[in-house]
Amino acid sequence: SHHFCNAVAYKFQDETYETILRNVEWSMGKTGQLTPVAIFDPVEIEGTTVERASLHNCSMCQNLELGIGDTITVYKANMIIPQVADNLTRSNTLTFPDECPICGGLTKIVKDNDTKVLVCDNDDCQGKLLGKLCHAVSKNALNIEGLSESTLEFLIDKEWINDLRDLFRLKLIASDWAKEPGFGKKSVEKILEQIEEKRNTTLERFLYAQSIPLIGRTASKDISKFCNGDIEEFCKIMS
Repeated sequence: SHHFCNAVAYKFQDETYETILRNVEWSMGKTGQLTPVAIFDPVEIEGTTVERASLHNCSMCQNLELGIGDTITVYKANMIIPQVADNLTRSNTLTFPDECPICGGLTKIVKDNDTKVLVCDNDDCQGKLLGKLCHAVSKNALNIEGLSESTLEFLIDKEWINDLRDLFRLKLIASDWAKEPGFGKKSVEKILEQIEEKRNTTLERFLYAQSIPLIGRTASKDISKFCNGDIEEFCKIMS
């Protein structure tokens, strides 16, 4: 829906560099999927120092037969995005965490099409909540300015936000929020004004902000078009 479909781009083969894998960290997305990130000895690629790259999923880790201390090759895809190309040692000793690094809940491996991914099984995991909120306030969703990831993390830690609806109740704790270090009355008021302004949004943006699996920008747009952009018509169809 947003890429050219009438042309092919031929690119130079990326040059790879050897380094040593020192650790694998796990970061969480809005769906609760834990993404492995390779941490390796710093290596200079295309004029910048690189020391971490996404491993994407469990299947990729298994295909590379990774282990801490292995010699790996890395490159910058399209001269921009760090990637792991190969594992020269292939010790295959890497294990996947049994507990979520964010909430301590149990994890499980599930199939996403033909790919194995690691997910947190705890519905109340704060990592999931942070990811969902960051997505909900992003430019293509509700587009609420001022609510950075660090601000949302602060609000979650204070237990002022437990779900998306709580964003629109923050004015109830405005005075307490304004007293917190790093904020202030004016900055809090500015954020609250943005939130109030975004109470009125389109059906397309509303659906996209919900982080529903398989409902991305294109599906949200199609559903909105089918319902003539009317939330009442959407609810009527759904019921």
